[in-house]
Amino acid sequence: MSKFRTLAVDYKKYIKKSIRLSEIYSIFMLIKKISYEICLMLNNSYHSKFVPFDGCEALKMYEVACKCGHVGRKHYVLVHFPIKAANGQEAAKIARYMGRVKHDHKDAILSVERIGEERYHELMTLNRSDPYLNCHNIQEQRVIDITDRLVDEKEKVPYTKKKEKPLKILYYGKQKIRRPKYYINNFYNFEDNDWCA
Repeated sequence: MSKFRTLAVDYKKYIKKSIRLSEIYSIFMLIKKISYEICLMLNNSYHSKFVPFDGCEALKMYEVACKCGHVGRKHYVLVHFPIKAANGQEAAKIARYMGRVKHDHKDAILSVERIGEERYHELMTLNRSDPYLNCHNIQEQRVIDITDRLVDEKEKVPYTKKKEKPLKILYYGKQKIRRPKYYINNFYNFEDNDWCA
């Protein structure tokens, strides 16, 4: 009986140790992800998506020229964003989904160039002090004079009107009503709440 009890105690200790190790491992992985996110936020304040990580040293600095909106369909404001990414393609993806960039335009990204650390910090300070990028609503944007920064669109961007949801299909008995408004206006008697013959 005493041997069985000592084995049970040893087994419980082993389980406790294994649980602790798994918890430690999960905490370690969480810390690794959080440190990567912090590294990205310090290096690139605009980036919010998780990208597979090999280390902060692997990220290169890019200057991405983008078409920014909220100034009308026929105009855009050219803004150069400093971005840290593994390659130029990833930098373009990050820039496309930043605030104020015209996401729906195919040519929203005008250029991607690799830059040095001095130019990167220069662009960061320029964008932090840029009133166009720091305004939060239309009233703040109207106060700012950005008419000298507006650039006309070269190509006409097609405007696609949002499709209206189809109306609920109405039936008169088993017969499908093709034009409900026409039938309601001409054949429905509102006094009797019945169809006119």
